[in-house]
Amino acid sequence: MTETDRLARLLDAVTACLDDPGLTGEDLAARAHLSRHHFDRLATAALGEPPGAFRRRLLLERAAHTLATTDRPVTVIAFDAGYGSLEAFTRAFDRAFGRAPSRHRLARDPRFRIEAPSGIHFHPPGGVRLPATEGDPMSIVTDLIDQHVTLVGELLEKARPLSAEALDRPVPYAVDYSSGDTTLRELLAHLVGSTERWIAAMSARPAPAEGGDSISALAERYGKAGPEWRGLARTALEGGRSGETFIDATCEPARTFTYGGSVAHLLHYGTLHRCLVIGALRAEGVEGLPVSDPIHRVGAAA
Repeated sequence: MTETDRLARLLDAVTACLDDPGLTGEDLAARAHLSRHHFDRLATAALGEPPGAFRRRLLLERAAHTLATTDRPVTVIAFDAGYGSLEAFTRAFDRAFGRAPSRHRLARDPRFRIEAPSGIHFHPPGGVRLPATEGDPMSIVTDLIDQHVTLVGELLEKARPLSAEALDRPVPYAVDYSSGDTTLRELLAHLVGSTERWIAAMSARPAPAEGGDSISALAERYGKAGPEWRGLARTALEGGRSGETFIDATCEPARTFTYGGSVAHLLHYGTLHRCLVIGALRAEGVEGLPVSDPIHRVGAAA
């Protein structure tokens, strides 16, 4: 288990029970499937504060936010934060924020975070905000490139068992490059062909010859084109050349594009066509389709 996995498990155990402040340390450890001693040791190392203190802080942060944004009675807020009396809540709140809960409410101060070594805080309405991990923002774009190439390959494999009738059945979607009915085969062929054409444009090579449009042929073509385009795109972006222009001699007449613009174009339309392919495959009863939404695959928390 990675450190990220371990932290996620600890956070799940603590934050999932914010609405049950009566839970004990033993209860929290059990939710993480750990002994109390092991749980306390790992949580303190990962969070920079004991798990009990971490949870009390999150509850106080939530209380401060609730005071400033709602008219809920202070006594109810105190009980929700795990305090058995208004007096105990007031003392704890004053230590954390330097003023009584009543004064905080009157001020309607939107600030509610208490300084913490982990940088992990309550996030309205009922979640937790983790600090961003270190990394290059460009990695999100390169992750999208990797996701696109992987997904197109997976979709081609999912289409292999389909009959010619299914592949050539019109699908009820309008796409801007088709003059008539669009078929699943046409969508897949466009995903492959557009990749080959952009490779030729970015590499100053002649336009590629038309290849076969059987699924086996398309998969074979993409097995070469997908990785090659990914390499060209990543090399250009990671080398700081996204604004560099090139002449696309495969167009008639020739046109000028930037590397960044060409990558954005292929990812934009590629996302549309992937979604259409997934819809068409689902309509044909294909199961186990990949998830196209990048929130589940790109830059997602472990």
